[in-house]
Amino acid sequence: RLSYSFLGESLVGSNLLEVGGLTSSSPDSEGLDIQFFGGPMWFVNPSYAPPATETSTHDGVTLLVSLSQPLSSGNLHWTAVGERPRIDPNYLAVASDLEALLRGVKLGREIMVNAEDDLIGDEEMPGLLVQSDEELKEYIRNTAMAGHDFAGTCKMGPRSDRMAVVDDKLRVHGIKHLRVADLSICPTIPKIGRAHV
Repeated sequence: RLSYSFLGESLVGSNLLEVGGLTSSSPDSEGLDIQFFGGPMWFVNPSYAPPATETSTHDGVTLLVSLSQPLSSGNLHWTAVGERPRIDPNYLAVASDLEALLRGVKLGREIMVNAEDDLIGDEEMPGLLVQSDEELKEYIRNTAMAGHDFAGTCKMGPRSDRMAVVDDKLRVHGIKHLRVADLSICPTIPKIGRAHV
């Protein structure tokens, strides 16, 4: 706490993800389907701790690769009041999602390899020994996670629609003074198009 107060040295001295970028994973992509986020910290699923390797230090830089509009769709099951809902995100169920992320990871590696050597050390994750497409796909499958809000979990519609959660003014059916005003009311994640940048 003192080092931050006097020197600004701390994770809270940064907004964590200080750089970003958008690109298409291939010439056939509609719009910008890959988003990069980077910052001066370890960001490792499921925690912010640096990997436990003999060569790792506590200093690190992370470049996250995000698929901006995945085609894979999950589901939410909730059968009884008082029961916890069960969410199955069904990540990477559509093969094209994994292929786009693979291209994004390869491009991210290329970006980091071309960065200043005195600023960026050797790659820790997935690591220099992970090179083949199959090895990279396995890494992606094991580390992929949601980076933003879920979409399509609170359907908008009239009260007569048993699947609808909110009305056209975002009011939750059957509960006074409660609204849902986030991406969960959208049926899909909005696409990032070239005209929006």
